[in-house]
Order: sequence, then C-alpha cells, then structure tokens
Amino acid sequence: MKDPQKRKVYDWEESQGWDKNATTFEVCKRRIEQACQWYDVTVPEVRSHRNELSWSLPWVDVISMREDGELNVPIALHEAAHHIVFKLRRERVQDHGPFFFGIYLDLLERFYRSNNVLRESARKAGIKWKEQSDDYG
Repeated sequence: MKDPQKRKVYDWEESQGWDKNATTFEVCKRRIEQACQWYDVTVPEVRSHRNELSWSLPWVDVISMREDGELNVPIALHEAAHHIVFKLRRERVQDHGPFFFGIYLDLLERFYRSNNVLRESARKAGIKWKEQSDDYG
C-alpha cells in the first residue's frame, strides 16, 4: 500500500527533535498503555530492541521501541497510534495517512497540551489528518 505521508511525518518528527532518547523504556511503555486505554483497545506487549526503527505489529499485539535512539514519548505514541488504528479499523489502512495522523496528533495533544503548536507545525509540513470525534478516546 502506498504511504505518501510517511516521509513528511518522519521529517516532521525529526524537526521536533523526536529522533533521540529522552526518557526510559518504562515511561514509553506506560504511555503506550495509557494511549491504548484511552481508545479502549487491547494493550500490546511492549518490548525493546537495538539498531532499527521502532515498530508496531498490531495483529500480534506487540510494539517494540528502539532503545538506542528512539526512547521518547512522541515515538512511543507514534507506535501506539499504529496499534490503535489497526484495532479500531480491523484492516490495514495507510500507515501514516490522515486517520493515523489524527489519532497520533490527538495522543500528542493529550500529553503535551500544545495549544495548536503541533497542529500548526504539521500543517506547515503538509501533513493531512482526520479529526478524531468523541467516538474514540
């Protein structure tokens, strides 16, 4: 499946400084658990690994965080958003598309109360999202 927003999302995250370790594995794990609880979806097993990007395999309920460069809350929420999208839609959707980014942005704003700063920077980066309704979270 094509993923036209992938590079824009990754570049946007890097521009925010979210490509570095900033917290512990335990904090990332707790934030993923909380995000899944907000959306009332199964909480995955959260693991860590080295030398590759963090990833989510929602069909087997596993998220793995890169411990040598991506232990930070925004990337944990990025992976949680992939998991949540799959659980809500029960189908594969565009990995970094508008539905995904709407959930990701919602999670970021719940943790960071950004007063539209994140929305404005995402808009300037050309990222599209679907607003989340009260049906979720």
